Amino acid sequence: PESGSGYQKLVTMADEITIHLSLTSSPSTPRVAISVPPAATAADLRKLASESTRVPLSSLKLIYRGRMIPAKEGGNVVSEMKLEDGCVVHVMGKPAAAGGGSDGA
Repeated sequence: PESGSGYQKLVTMADEITIHLSLTSSPSTPRVAISVPPAATAADLRKLASESTRVPLSSLKLIYRGRMIPAKEGGNVVSEMKLEDGCVVHVMGKPAAAGGGSDGA
């Protein structure tokens, strides 16, 4: 069969999926793409999201399809939340200021 057939849509357990993070605090900011292993836990996803968006874990909330992704260690967030390759997860929370100082604007 051709490689262009519709079978590519199914994510095998080996392939990472790409999730686009949308920062709700600054809608003009471009979405941030992160790669998530299929066996990732919610804690893994939150850590990746926090590192990618600079939103501290303490104030980070992730929303997908109107549901909050719970902060928990176990389980498989990809299958439990039905995350799909190329989906958008909304990130609630303010990013930490770059450099940590006041901006002199």
